[in-house]
Parts: sequence; C-alpha cells; structure tokens
Amino acid sequence: MFQQGDKVVHPTHGAGVIREIRRSDGINGFSEFYIVELFANRLTMMIPVENASTLGLRQADSLLVSQAMEALAEPPHHLPSEFKARQRELTDKLRSGNTRLIAEVCRDLTWRSKFGQLTSTDARLLEQARDFVATEIAAVRDCEPDVAFEHLSVVLAQELTKWAAPEARQAGGAGQ
Repeated sequence: MFQQGDKVVHPTHGAGVIREIRRSDGINGFSEFYIVELFANRLTMMIPVENASTLGLRQADSLLVSQAMEALAEPPHHLPSEFKARQRELTDKLRSGNTRLIAEVCRDLTWRSKFGQLTSTDARLLEQARDFVATEIAAVRDCEPDVAFEHLSVVLAQELTKWAAPEARQAGGAGQ
C-alpha cells in the first residue's frame, strides 16, 4: 500500500504524487482511493486502492530511469515504414508502462524526426513517450517536470548527434 506523498507511476499516464488517500462509502463498492496528481498535466486521478496493483500503479524507480537513459544512448532501431505496423509497435511499447521501452520510443521517433518522417500520429506518440519518461525522471530526481523534460531533450539532442556521425561517415564513404 502506498502512502501520502509517495511518487508513483501510472502505466498509461506517467508519474505523479499521491496527494491523499480518501476513504469513501458506496462509490463503485470501493472504500479507499489514492488521489494521484499527475506531473505532466496536473490532472488528478482517483485510483481504487484495491485495484492499484491490477492497474499497474507502481513506485517511481531510479533503476528504471537508469535503464531508460541507457536505452536513449543506444543506436536507434529503424521503425517499420508501413504505418499500421509502426503504430502497433510503438503503442505496444507505450502501453507496457515499461520506462525503458517507452524511452526506446523517444529515441526511435526522435531519430525518425531528423528525416522529417513523423506523421501527426507519430508526433503525438513521441510527445506522450517524452512526457512519460520525463515525469518519471522528475519523480526520481525530485525536480520539476519542466527541468526533467529539458534534461531529456538535451540527452536526446546529444545522442542524435552521436547517431548522425556514423551515418554521415557511411554516406560519405559510399560515394568514394
């Protein structure tokens, strides 16, 4: 059971803080709810205490953030060019609630954006992935989401430069 003030991660909506545990009679048969304020958009969610683990609510985890940062440093994977296959792959990772897999979505879509190949759906998924990863960084590092988002943006930009260098060398070597 979580306590008031715990920083938690909802598998779909990202990180937030438990503002209170509210006891209530008769609402859908549940008697206790976590009141979670999400970092990304300051929305508040009521999550039944007895369903929290089933929903996938978990403690913000520094190990998962470290694994996500490692994923950002890995070379990007090429995404399927076929729209439906790409969307299926990306949404499966986003729905997993796994911070490392969601960081892979950030990395791969950021790389794809370098070539101007993001559809409006891709752009929305990239924003969703970045918000998720940034909010868990904010929860673990106890900083504002804006600071975590800026850190994530800097890391992605640095890695993009690293990934582009080998690509440029290959392109330059191919014409020689």
